Amino acid sequence: MPLRSGIVATGGNLPAQIRSSVDRILGLMDRFVAQFAREKGLAPSQVRLLRPCNFCAIVNDDSVFVVVTNVNVGGISNYQYIDWSGKPMNLQTAVFLAERDLSYERAFGFTFSRKVLDASDVEKENTVRNLAEAYINDEIINLERLNRIVRFNPIFQGRDYMLNDNLVFVLTPFKEPFNTIYTDHIKPTVESI
Repeated sequence: MPLRSGIVATGGNLPAQIRSSVDRILGLMDRFVAQFAREKGLAPSQVRLLRPCNFCAIVNDDSVFVVVTNVNVGGISNYQYIDWSGKPMNLQTAVFLAERDLSYERAFGFTFSRKVLDASDVEKENTVRNLAEAYINDEIINLERLNRIVRFNPIFQGRDYMLNDNLVFVLTPFKEPFNTIYTDHIKPTVESI
C-alpha cells in the first residue's frame, strides 16, 4: 500500500516511538481506504492515497497532520516525520510548509488527534475507519468535480471551464433568420426547462 511501501527513504526529527505509532495509524489508513474504495467501486488509480506517494507527518502537541503528494514520486518513496511540539499548526499550514520546504506539488492531507496514537486498538480502528470513510467521500466529490471540467484548446486564454447545468451556450450570428430562430425557438425552450 502507498502509505506503507516496501523501500522508503525516511527522515525527520520525530522520536522513534511516536514515529512507530504514526506508522501503525497509516497502515490502518491504507487498509481502510483500500476497503472503502473497493466498496464504492473506485479503481486504485482514482484514489490519490492508493497511488505511489511521498508524505510527511507533522506532529504537534494536539494533532498529527499527514501531507501527501503523488507528484514526482520515484521508485523509492520519501517519508518525513517532523516534531512540531509547542508550535501551533493546522492542515492548511502543514500543506503550505510541505509545498514550500519539501517541494511537494498538488499536496493534500488529513489530520487526526494525537491522542489516537495512545488509544486502544479498538479506538484506533474506529477513528481511522471514520477518517478513511470521510477521505473516500471527499475523493468522490473531487472526482465528480474533475469530471465536470471541460477542456478544449481554443486560441484564446482560459481553457478550463466548469459545467453549469443552469447555463446554456449559444453561438449564432446576429442577423436574420437566426435572430428569429433564437427568439421564437431557442429562448422559449431554454426558459421552459
